[in-house]
Amino acid sequence: MFFGRQSLKNRMLWLRSSGVRIALVFTVATVGLLLLVNIIISQRGDQLFWASIPTHKGASTNVQYTGGDHSMPALSSSDSLVSFPQQFHEVLLWVTIAGAIVAVVLGLTLGYILITKPLGRLQHAIGLLKQRDFRSTMPATGLPEFDRVLAEFNGLSKELAQAEELRKNLISDTSHELKTPIQSLLLQVQGMQDGLVPKNKKQFEQLLYQVGKLDILTEQLQEYARLRSRLTHIDLKPHKLLAIVRKSTEGFAAEIDAVGISVVYGIDPHFTVRADRVLLERVFTNLFRNTLAHAQASTITVRAHGNEITFMDNGKGVGQEHVSHLFERFYRIKPRHTPGLGLGLGIVQDAIEAHGWKIWAVSSATAGLEIHILTSSVNV
Repeated sequence: MFFGRQSLKNRMLWLRSSGVRIALVFTVATVGLLLLVNIIISQRGDQLFWASIPTHKGASTNVQYTGGDHSMPALSSSDSLVSFPQQFHEVLLWVTIAGAIVAVVLGLTLGYILITKPLGRLQHAIGLLKQRDFRSTMPATGLPEFDRVLAEFNGLSKELAQAEELRKNLISDTSHELKTPIQSLLLQVQGMQDGLVPKNKKQFEQLLYQVGKLDILTEQLQEYARLRSRLTHIDLKPHKLLAIVRKSTEGFAAEIDAVGISVVYGIDPHFTVRADRVLLERVFTNLFRNTLAHAQASTITVRAHGNEITFMDNGKGVGQEHVSHLFERFYRIKPRHTPGLGLGLGIVQDAIEAHGWKIWAVSSATAGLEIHILTSSVNV
């Protein structure tokens, strides 16, 4: 009973499929058109046929065929004239039936090729996505409407694959970053407890270094969590951009002096933006931190013109293959064994987009890295 019901359900689903519907539309349209042509040709044909036959009252011609010993019955001209329209109507009827059969076959074929088959492939690919298999892509069908949908699907699949890779990297990086200093701390403390490791200044400095790495890691994660909370309660007010940038630079004054980097401000003192001060300070803090850590630059320039803010350095830049991924969360250019989670520029992008602004990067091996921020509200 169950299989009977299931089979009936499958038949009903098949009858409701797009291919069958297209076949029905083709059939109805074709049969309707052929019937219309049939009626028109029949009426017009009868008129033309009978109009071309001369008629004489009381005249009737009998035709008799003889041959050999056999003879055919005589046929009157009126009998032959009546049989011709009937045969013509029968031919039109068979043409209509043949057209209906062709329409059904053509409709089923086109429905399968143009709709059922591509949708079946798309359904299969979506099933793979549900199983977290993001490698599947859909080939183009040659149909512009379907190809646009498939292109969006392929883009989504690619983004999900990148997100999955970043998620795995986050778990791996976080566990690595936590495990290494914790193990080092544990071994050193146990060694001190057992008297195997001397309790001197050098050992305490190593302990402090490992604790500092843990502190940086947890601070990055907490900063990201605080930022996500802040993004939902953004406080937009007019602020002088130069004051915000200078305030962000203060935290790196010692490092800037130590490495001899010069900071150039190309910002009008009255250049004002409507922004969340906390988020905007975090943006420039992360930009300075990222540049000082990786750019190997001698000059950092921050300038503002019109409604665009540019943060640039004259360092080594980044490879073109990394430029489009710079602002992705947890994306890292540096080797995996180095400290950090790749959250800095991801936080920058989240903060900029929370303001309704746009951010992008341009890199050159000779001119360094340029980060452009397009604001929506500026008052100079």
